[in-house]
Amino acid sequence: VPAETTDALRWLENLHPPEVRASRLHAIQPEGRGFKTYVPNNQADIVAASWTKGGDASMADHRAEKYIRPVRIDAPADDFAAVQYIWQAGEPPPDALVSAIRSVSHLGWGLDMVVADVDEYSGSEPESGERFLPTEAAGGVELRIPVPGTFDALVARHAAFLKRLDINSGVFTPVPPLAAFDSITYRRDTDIDRPPYAVFALRRPDDSAFAAFDPARRGIHVAGMMRYAASTQDFARAIGWDNDRTNALALGHARENAVPDARLVFIPLPSIEWQGEEKGQVVGTVRRVLVTAKGSFDHDEFACVIRELEGRELIDEDTKKPVAFLRREFSSASAVSKYFKNARQWVSVTPVILPGFDDKKRYRKRIASGALSAEDKNLLVRKLDAVTESLLRKAVSQAGYPDGIIPDGGIEWRGMGYLPGVGMGSAYAIPSHLRQYPRFHVRLRFTVPIPGPVCIGSGRHFGLGLFKMEETHD
Repeated sequence: VPAETTDALRWLENLHPPEVRASRLHAIQPEGRGFKTYVPNNQADIVAASWTKGGDASMADHRAEKYIRPVRIDAPADDFAAVQYIWQAGEPPPDALVSAIRSVSHLGWGLDMVVADVDEYSGSEPESGERFLPTEAAGGVELRIPVPGTFDALVARHAAFLKRLDINSGVFTPVPPLAAFDSITYRRDTDIDRPPYAVFALRRPDDSAFAAFDPARRGIHVAGMMRYAASTQDFARAIGWDNDRTNALALGHARENAVPDARLVFIPLPSIEWQGEEKGQVVGTVRRVLVTAKGSFDHDEFACVIRELEGRELIDEDTKKPVAFLRREFSSASAVSKYFKNARQWVSVTPVILPGFDDKKRYRKRIASGALSAEDKNLLVRKLDAVTESLLRKAVSQAGYPDGIIPDGGIEWRGMGYLPGVGMGSAYAIPSHLRQYPRFHVRLRFTVPIPGPVCIGSGRHFGLGLFKMEETHD
């Protein structure tokens, strides 16, 4: 690469993330027809490093879900469809950068021809276009962006890739992961705001593989270790919290009127794993955790929390020893991506704890007694179902969803899970103060597509009542 081009690319990596404007895409009819595949997400170096240490890492844990389907791109009849990347530079780009960009001719698999150019932004946008803005809020697509040093790190990584195998000795040297980059969320300017969130992988203390926890027996313990990590003195000092703010935001123990309705929420994420055509998708162990917030939580403060959590160790309450550490990960990872989709239908991965008693009049005892006629028994069953549904709708409302968003007949529930790998609702460890309340696995059908994550019920701050999107053929 010519020296002037490398200087130009270093100039580009010092700019703020660009705004993106693009023509709208429409699925070619029949809508949504296509196919799904799983592709590597450029983290094979992590797996190879684990193998060289005798670890059991698998490429299956580093594949991203990808949908492939034909689309139509809106564009003026006398023009091409366009994607614009708009940087606020304050000065014209170097001539070498212009030449390099104009030399681009293909994208993606090398099959898609493009014409690339550089020009001063005029303020216009593609006809029927959309704006995608970098934001600290959640709910969009998390993308890597360059920072000072990214270009040099890419050059070094490419050199390491070319030398990864010594032909003479046969020794394989794993290529180190790219470290000089940042990530940011891009969202449409018309998207509805959602609480901020971030996903962390749970890695073993020696970083040889994922640290895995049983979701039924150890899920709430993972959430507890996360709360402890965010409440230590050194963590609070790094964020700038005093004791009251730490108790309120990290532990949920706010003094009256101290921090109204605001707290961090830690949700263990059981992996959704593909186990072949016969079993399909199976709910597996907890290897990642979601960090989000409820209430009036400042986005800048949340971003600071996420930065401080990176690399933190999780300490087992009994042994007082580290059992995992946190590494930031994309929410698009195949094992957890279905928690963050937009969908009308959602199904519980962990049981929903009802926000109250559903059987104050002891209907179940009277039904089981055998002293009732079939007609009276059916009447009590209907009354019991009505109370349970009312409490589930209350749980949906308490989670912040508007009334009426679930139609009549839009809620199903039962003690047994709907998904392979999910245990009975009664088998899950729950906080002691919630053990008196019933818990069920639930299926929800909304009137409109709802963006994830979806977590409802009295245990939602501990990861109970977590849902994943359910694919339908409507």
